[in-house]
Amino acid sequence: GRDSVALKGAFPESIFKHRVQSDIRERLGLSGKRVIYTLSRFASHKRVDLCLRAFAKLRARLPGAVLLVGGKSYSQDGFRVPEDGLRRLAAELGIEKDVRFLGFVPERDLWDTYLACDAFVHMDRANFDLAPYEALALGRKVVWSREMEVDEGLDGGGRIFPALPTPEDTARALLEALLAPAPP
Repeated sequence: GRDSVALKGAFPESIFKHRVQSDIRERLGLSGKRVIYTLSRFASHKRVDLCLRAFAKLRARLPGAVLLVGGKSYSQDGFRVPEDGLRRLAAELGIEKDVRFLGFVPERDLWDTYLACDAFVHMDRANFDLAPYEALALGRKVVWSREMEVDEGLDGGGRIFPALPTPEDTARALLEALLAPAPP
């Protein structure tokens, strides 16, 4: 009895029925906080640094927000960005206390980690990545680069907040996503 949209993703139908198995917010002490989440390998085209810079701008307007950064860098990746460099950037931006580097997120915690966030941010240069589609499937609001291709039928759903790949516009889209009512 529902209209369907064929997505370019590859996740099981069970994602739509998933219920929290592990309360990530409670485990990380984030009750009552606005939580933003990004997940990817640490590679230059994933622009995790942009997510950190945008979060720093957002914090000026929304104190008490927290950024969860899931993923890691891989030594064989020619585009790799070392985690210690991202941690240094967070310190330089003055946000290190409000950024939690989660490392590799195991499959058993993956969907619960998405459910722990109020907004998911994904600023990759690519035209397709699975992570933001998983976040959408789990009912999260998603901020992604205007460079991302939007599947027909998703653009009017009230969960996607496109942003130019700049810290200022990404922060604007994050604030908009966090303040927008959650659509059914």
